[in-house]
Parts: sequence; structure tokens; C-alpha cells
Amino acid sequence: MCAFPNMVGTSNGRRSCRCAACPGTLHPCCCAGTWADVNCAVSGTGVGEEFIRRAAAHDVAARVQYKGISLTEAMHEVVWQSMSQGDGGFVGVDSDYNCVIDFNSVGMYRAAVDFRGNNVLAVFQDTEQQAGQEQGVQQGRAA
Repeated sequence: MCAFPNMVGTSNGRRSCRCAACPGTLHPCCCAGTWADVNCAVSGTGVGEEFIRRAAAHDVAARVQYKGISLTEAMHEVVWQSMSQGDGGFVGVDSDYNCVIDFNSVGMYRAAVDFRGNNVLAVFQDTEQQAGQEQGVQQGRAA
């Protein structure tokens, strides 16, 4: 998946608290929420069917390439304008190795460490994680 030799992105491919009768919970489509090219590497998690339907991870990378916007802006546009509330979100790394996290659900299991030693490990939203800048990891939404 990775276009950069030092980048890794993963997705658990499903939602928490899912029911056995829900589509995609028994047979998830691995890597449906991932994309990497020369501009960024993006990994998403949440409602897998929505990531597939929207080609959401690719959409983030395409906006970086075609619109010339930052990964933070592209991720924010896809998460908050293309996806429905509660669908999930992304962890991504741009070509300058800046880590970006954004999601539109109450919580999202996420962890990131950059080459500067900045890190985030969280599940739910809170003010510190939304600000992101205190830890050096860019969040898609400003506090």
C-alpha cells in the first residue's frame, strides 16, 4: 500500500459495537479504507461500505493532488462534506511526514507518532485532541 519507504497505514476495517447481522461485520473488505501515492498515505476506519462507495481514501489523496490543498484540508473536506455524520475518519501522513487525523464520529480508535516524537493515542474526542497542535499531530478540525 505504501508509496513512501517509511510510512505505514492500517485500518481495523470495521466499527466498534457492531451487530452480527450488519453488512460488512463478518466479512470486511481489507484495505478498502486505505490509499497511498506520492502525496500522502491515508488509512480510514468506520462504516466500511461508505468508504468503499465513496472511494473515500482515494478521494482524500486526489484532492491533495488535483486541488493542491494540504492533507489536513483534503481530509476535512471528505470527512465533513462527503461522508455522513458518524461514518468514521482517517489517519494520514503527507509527503513531509506530517500526521493528520480527522473523524466525524463520537470516537475513533487512533494512534500516531511522527519523526519528531509527537504522538497521540486516543478513542474519544476532547479539547486537547481536537486542538492537536499541543502534541504536534495535526487534527482536521481546529479547536
